[in-house]
Amino acid sequence: MTLDELKQRLHDAGCSTANYHIGEPQGASDVYCLAKRNGRFHYFYTERGLDSPPEKIFDDEAEACQFFYEFVMNIRHNHLVGYYESVD
Repeated sequence: MTLDELKQRLHDAGCSTANYHIGEPQGASDVYCLAKRNGRFHYFYTERGLDSPPEKIFDDEAEACQFFYEFVMNIRHNHLVGYYESVD
């Protein structure tokens, strides 16, 4: 899996980008990120424009994407599916 495929898979799964970011943060805050830096894939947390040191660094893009996919899929995602009238 590539970073682009990861983005699409998470989007298709209905995951909120309020919980994660793929690529350089560029304004994203209070989220876990997966970004390619110097040819390696860094998994880290960013908050208010400050990146924490990487929690994991991967040499292999597919391995990094699989790790991040599983991580994000295990985050609780609340979904609003619609408003319904109760039958009384």
